Amino acid sequence: MKKLLIAAAALAALPAFAATYSYTGVAGSLINSEKATFAISINDATQALSATVTTTTSNFNGGLSVQCCSPLGTYPVTAVWLTSTGHAPGTYTYNLDLTQASSWDAGYLAGWGGSTSSAFSALLMGLNNGVAAGGAWSDASSNYTGRLTAAVPEPGTYAMLAAGLGLLALRRRQRASC
Repeated sequence: MKKLLIAAAALAALPAFAATYSYTGVAGSLINSEKATFAISINDATQALSATVTTTTSNFNGGLSVQCCSPLGTYPVTAVWLTSTGHAPGTYTYNLDLTQASSWDAGYLAGWGGSTSSAFSALLMGLNNGVAAGGAWSDASSNYTGRLTAAVPEPGTYAMLAAGLGLLALRRRQRASC
């Protein structure tokens, strides 16, 4: 019992771990080859957003964004602009500090009360509930969106889970034999 209390106290003294969530999605057209593939990671402790976008066309001259729920709950609106200018086909990485008001679309931020923390909570909730999307605008004024979905855990995550469950089973077996 004493060892258990010491272990619990040691765990309680450790800092809380921040969760990083990952999402992927594709915005594009089935008619032509315009496509933008989004891979987004968001950290709930630092409120940092990292996005890697790969485009297959230079027609996305209107920019790239992350869209989410509007405060009225009617339709997705631009929450965060990754870039508002055109670019050549390729892979681009964007890192945003979502604690800064300048990282947000002004209308989205105002709609969620002007607070970066409330806008962040709404975006994270939208991402986790599957209502957020990656958005790409072409030079033909076409808007392509692709729903962002949670990424599948890596095999190492399952291996750690299996190892932990195995250790718990071993401990229980040892305890039963005593």
